[in-house]
Amino acid sequence: MRWIAEEANAGSALTLLERGDLVAPDLLAVEVGNALRRKERNGELKHEQVVGGLQLVFSRVTLRPPTAESMIRAVEIAAALEHPVYDCLYVGLAEALGGRFVSHDVELLKRVRRGGFESLIGELPTE
Repeated sequence: MRWIAEEANAGSALTLLERGDLVAPDLLAVEVGNALRRKERNGELKHEQVVGGLQLVFSRVTLRPPTAESMIRAVEIAAALEHPVYDCLYVGLAEALGGRFVSHDVELLKRVRRGGFESLIGELPTE
């Protein structure tokens, strides 16, 4: 989202996007589409920017659909962290791929650290 709309930490998000090795649950497309549409409705973005933003996500991020296994793991992580399942899909995918996830969501990061999944947290590039 920060890649398209001018928001705080947009520079670090763009740097991350330019790396080209990003993988995310396909839920990311829905989340980005919804957030961009909200900004369009509020007059913050033009329709062309919304479409361009979605095209950017699809061109730079490998989106993974959920499987029974990944959903079960996300539910397990959500229960352990007392956090919504949809955010835990990202944590579970990082775990399954042996990678790391990044987020500006302070509450999620706090719960991930407390829940013993700290090794899955990646560093956001500095602006």
